[in-house]
Amino acid sequence: MTVRWFDFLRPRPTLRTRMVMGVGVVVFLLLLAVLGFFQQLNVLRDAIQDLREENSRLALALDTAYQATRLVVIVQEKTAEHIPAIFIEEVSAVVQALEAKQNQLNEYLLVLPQGDPLRHSIEETKTSLWDMINIAEGTIRHVEDGNWPAVQMRADLLLQRQNEVEWQVYRLVAQARDRHIRAEDQATRAMQGMVSRLVPLAVLAVVVATGVVFVTVRSVTVGVEQLGHWAGRLAEGRFEERIPVVRKDELGQLAKAFNCLLYTSPSPRDLSTS
Repeated sequence: MTVRWFDFLRPRPTLRTRMVMGVGVVVFLLLLAVLGFFQQLNVLRDAIQDLREENSRLALALDTAYQATRLVVIVQEKTAEHIPAIFIEEVSAVVQALEAKQNQLNEYLLVLPQGDPLRHSIEETKTSLWDMINIAEGTIRHVEDGNWPAVQMRADLLLQRQNEVEWQVYRLVAQARDRHIRAEDQATRAMQGMVSRLVPLAVLAVVVATGVVFVTVRSVTVGVEQLGHWAGRLAEGRFEERIPVVRKDELGQLAKAFNCLLYTSPSPRDLSTS
């Protein structure tokens, strides 16, 4: 049998080795896909957390602007009515709401890093809210004293502070909206990354697995056909021939064992002669 020169250069792994190598490559690709999935999942989780925080900041900024406007409107209306009990009750309720918003702004300042542009906007908003709260509390004291001209002066001063709060809240909302958009873009990129990384690796794993199965099945089929061919020649009485061993896998070992069996066993001619 002719032996080709490149047969000595080609590796001859066994069928089991081929299967193990193929499974190893598939597992490696799937492991890469899983690692990429969890990496993008962490990015997506951080982006969702940022979205929640920015939505909360937007809601707080808008509610702060609403409460500041509500304080000015109530003070203006109740000043015209000159009813001290109703004035004190409703203005005090709005002041408490503004104090709650100020505390929430303090909580946001605790989690924001130093140098964050949003800190400056929140601090300015807090300062203006504090001025409005002080003016409103002074207005309540003037109402208790019955000094309605001073109440009117403070109502006008509240209107000026409310304009400042609106402008600062507008800046706060603009910054929070920009952060919200960036968080949405990050979440979108994370989703696209999950698809762009997982799909090619999964497809590659399927292709590799299919290739390993195809090559293994073809190798087994060709080897069995060759063994069948030589077995047929032996069945025709050509006992002097030997099966060429060109493989080092399980089928090659089977051919080698068959040759050894023929070598050690007497031929039918020898049996008839004896």
